[in-house]
Parts: sequence; C-alpha cells; structure tokens
Amino acid sequence: MLIEATPDSAEVGLSAGHALASMVMGLGGIALARYLVVRHLRPRVQLESPPPRSLPWKPLHLPLLFLVFLMGSALVGFALKAIYGDVDMENLGVVPILASTIVVNLILVAGVWTLGVNLGAKRDAYGMSEWPSFSHMKSGVLMFLACLPGVYGSSLLWIGSLSLAGVHVEPQDVAQLVGTAEGYERWIVLVFASILVPILEEFLFRGFLQTWLVQSQGVVTGILVTSFLFAMLHGATAFGGLLAFSLAAGLIRHWTGSLWPAVWVHMCNNGIMSIALFMGTGPVGS
Repeated sequence: MLIEATPDSAEVGLSAGHALASMVMGLGGIALARYLVVRHLRPRVQLESPPPRSLPWKPLHLPLLFLVFLMGSALVGFALKAIYGDVDMENLGVVPILASTIVVNLILVAGVWTLGVNLGAKRDAYGMSEWPSFSHMKSGVLMFLACLPGVYGSSLLWIGSLSLAGVHVEPQDVAQLVGTAEGYERWIVLVFASILVPILEEFLFRGFLQTWLVQSQGVVTGILVTSFLFAMLHGATAFGGLLAFSLAAGLIRHWTGSLWPAVWVHMCNNGIMSIALFMGTGPVGS
C-alpha cells in the first residue's frame, strides 16, 4: 500500500548513505563469493552434477501453466471458503494463508513437472540431478552472507527513492501477517517460510523459468528477467531488496549449475526475515 508522505531530507540522506555503503559492500562480497564458489566450491558441485539437459519448453506452453495456476488458485479458494466460510483472507490468520500459498505453488510445480516429463525433460534440466549436499549448502550460505549487505542497501535505496518522490511504503501484508504469529504458530510459519516456500519458489523461478530463459535469451537476459519478475510478483514494498536477493540466487544457480545453492540462499533469507519479524525488528521493506 502506498501513502503520500513528506520526506525528511536529513533522514533520507542518511538512509541513502547507508544504502550506497551497503551496496558497495554487497558488490565486493558477491565478487569474493564468485571467486570462492567458482575456484573452490564449484568443482566439487560439478563432480556431483552431470551436464544439464536443455529444457524442451516453447513460449506456447506458458499459457497452459498460467491456466494451471488459475485452476489451482480457484480450487484453494473454494477449499478455504468450504472450511472457513465467508471470511476475509486477512482475517484467516498466518498459517492458513501460508498453507494455501504453498498448495497453489505445489499445484503449479506439479503442472510444470508433468508437462516437462511429457516433453522429455529430466531432473537435471532443472538443476536437480543430485540430492542436496554439503557443498551446495556451503555455496548457498556463502552467497547469502556475501549478498546480505547488498540486499539491505538495495532495500534502503528503494525505500529512500520512494520517500524522495513523496511516497511512503508500508510493510508487505505477508510480512505484517508473519509478525502476528504466536506460540506454536511460529514453528509452523518457520517451516513453511524457510523450507517449503524456498524449495517450491526456487524450482519455479530458478529451476524452470531462469533455465528456460537463459537457454532461449542468454545468461544476462535470463537472470535479469527472472529476478525482475520474482521481485515484482512479491509486491512493490520489498521490490528493491528482493531484486538484489533474486539476482544473487540467480547468479549462484548459474555459477554452480545446480538449483540447491539457490535454495539455500532463499532458506537463509526467509529464515532470518521470519525470526526478525517475530521479534518485531523486520525491515520496512520486508
């Protein structure tokens, strides 16, 4: 939700300074991560990962996936209505909303996988030819730590730019919802947000979409378009930070040839953000 606001020049200037410093640190961190991953960790990952097959997808297949998404959303909507009655989504609570999101993603993943199998695609085409390994975890955690300052700086710069334009950005609805979780709900939310959601979203964005776009449009276009769509679909509030995060996940996916390091980047990000929101210290752009 966007609200008109009068920016405080000193506050905006300080945020801009922090943002630029963080982004410089982030770029340096990513350069270091690339050196370590490509020179030291990537050979081990490649030994475990056979050369990937190409995805046999065509642009005409995308409307079919969109239809699967619409059908999945409709089915989940009917199920929620049958269980909870005519209750507004914002009043359902964090667990039912996250669970419904996961079910829709599962339906879409099943659609991608089923159509891919019929077209001859194998697991290795999505970067999933091997099971997750310690090398994948090291690459993903290293990349997350390296990109963290850049993600923070991009988030500040995005919010600062909106402030300069006279616009104040409220936190994402889902971020506010996660912050309301209490007791056992926090454990459920943590499992959903930091394990299930990253696996499903990374399969869809980095495993399927980025792989297909890289093959058809080239590396730069594939990573940029996938990252832009990922950030845009998560809302205007966190666009800046999520764009930087998505670029990091896309780069590690490309460097290693495996989907699992990107999954680890996503898991680390969502896990830390969830805990920060539980503590009431999550960033404005979450």
